[in-house]
Amino acid sequence: MKPLLCDAGAGRRGEDDRLSALPDEIIQEIMARLPSTNEAARATVLSRRWTRLWRPYPTLEFHIPSSRSVRPLLQRFIAAAEKQLPGHHVEALRIDVGSYYGVPLSNFVTALLNMIGARPPPTELEIKFEFGHQSVLLPSQLTNLEILKLSGCSFERSCCCLHPMVNLRVLSLTRFAVEDDRLLNDVIAGAPLLEDLNLGSMYSRNKGSEESGRLQICDRTNLKSITVRSCPFTKLIQIKGVNSLQTLTLEDSIHGDLDASPPPPNLRSLLIGRAPSLTDAVLYELISGGCPSLQWLYLYDLPRVDELRILSPNLEHLELACPYPKGMPVHIDAPKLVDAQYSGYVEDALLSIGYAAAAATNNLEPAASLCRAHIRFTPQILRNREFADLKCFLAKTSSRFRLVELCFDCRLGKASFDWNRINDDSPAVAVHCVEFEGGIDGEPDGENEAFLVCLLWSCHPKYLRLTQCCTQEIWSTTFKYLYEFLVRRTVRKCNKAAYKCFYHLCKFVKERRSCECRTGGHRCWRHQLKNVKIVKKSVREEGDDEGEDEYGLKRIDELISIFTETDQIVLRLTWY
Repeated sequence: MKPLLCDAGAGRRGEDDRLSALPDEIIQEIMARLPSTNEAARATVLSRRWTRLWRPYPTLEFHIPSSRSVRPLLQRFIAAAEKQLPGHHVEALRIDVGSYYGVPLSNFVTALLNMIGARPPPTELEIKFEFGHQSVLLPSQLTNLEILKLSGCSFERSCCCLHPMVNLRVLSLTRFAVEDDRLLNDVIAGAPLLEDLNLGSMYSRNKGSEESGRLQICDRTNLKSITVRSCPFTKLIQIKGVNSLQTLTLEDSIHGDLDASPPPPNLRSLLIGRAPSLTDAVLYELISGGCPSLQWLYLYDLPRVDELRILSPNLEHLELACPYPKGMPVHIDAPKLVDAQYSGYVEDALLSIGYAAAAATNNLEPAASLCRAHIRFTPQILRNREFADLKCFLAKTSSRFRLVELCFDCRLGKASFDWNRINDDSPAVAVHCVEFEGGIDGEPDGENEAFLVCLLWSCHPKYLRLTQCCTQEIWSTTFKYLYEFLVRRTVRKCNKAAYKCFYHLCKFVKERRSCECRTGGHRCWRHQLKNVKIVKKSVREEGDDEGEDEYGLKRIDELISIFTETDQIVLRLTWY
């Protein structure tokens, strides 16, 4: 029997066409495993028999580019889609539209929805317009949707979303405009099974009405996640009867009142940021025992309060990034706290991070579960003269936490803080990791070395980490500089006389004291540095040494590609 050959459009050499000999069900199964409809449609060039087999593909995607040159092609594409879609069964429809340059794509999307809604309707619909707020009319057949995601669209009075969507589980509206914000409340009220609500960058066209600006999320027993970001029209956010709520995010959306009383009893994650009108009473009710299951709390850019009190029996992760001035009391009562991060900035020459962190640690009792403190320093904080007793602050922090991490949001050389003020004869602070978010400002010089010498003398960190926020070239140069700088100052590289002096002190006096090194003439912190290695560190909560792989300096340029969320290339320092 003569073997089957591919069609003329599939291969020029006439190779064996074994795929076309497969049954339709197997070919459709192969296409269904492709990532998108576009890939399935491209696979039809393998054989003419494949041309119409992509139609039963359950997910239909349209990616319409942003280019004037595609306007004639786009019109032909719309005409072809209108002819072929009547026989297409769609479970999920995704439409991504760029700038349309006069092509009535909103009409095309509406016609497309009407054609798909005439058959068994899809359960997932996602429409994204890159520019503008295009009005899209959803047919009444789409009320059985389970997932609805709209971006760059708008709701009108004639929209079918006024009909209840009894099966809707996920609702996401971003860069969205509503004719009247009461329409949004009607959509939420008509979805009794709603589990995930995401609202972002929304505005209402009916701003003058007294009833406008109210977002009501009430009596949704299945709702587990609420995210409201950048919604300036909200004058009142009312959250009631959502006992299953686990995640609440309110960011740049509280421009009036927040009514969340009583708080959701099962809330586990809370983020509140940029809320200038948030009252003390509402904030205290959320973070002071009103949510007993709360485990993760992130507060930033909140209004000025007389006292910040956090009382949570199950809180494990805390992040504070607020411009709190000097002297404001911060009380934290969280016996299960394992991760505390303090960050901020200087506003009106007032220190933010240092005093908030100091107040927090002074009110914390030592606990075995208290694991990590991540303290972030900006150039303004380092230049602030009031923060002179830095080492005392670090000593208090290290006594409360098992792991202390210091992060410097500046380049080496720009950190003009005089570290010599903490370079005394007192014992070094136990710091787990020192992180630099940037490279070297200019060429490596004495200023950079002086900064590193004083920092390492005061902290004795176990790891040095350089984040990948800079370019690959800067990262590689800075990493090599740090490695060579440390290797030259290990005990093995020091002169023999200084090493004998240090050995004599350790053996007979059994104390770590400073000595004069002939090569430097300053306190010989180098004689306590035993070894430096390049390792791939697995970021773990307890900071153990498992999963570390050692590398050589020659592979630095190729190692930057292995950066992930859990693994990083760091310098591991071993001290005597």
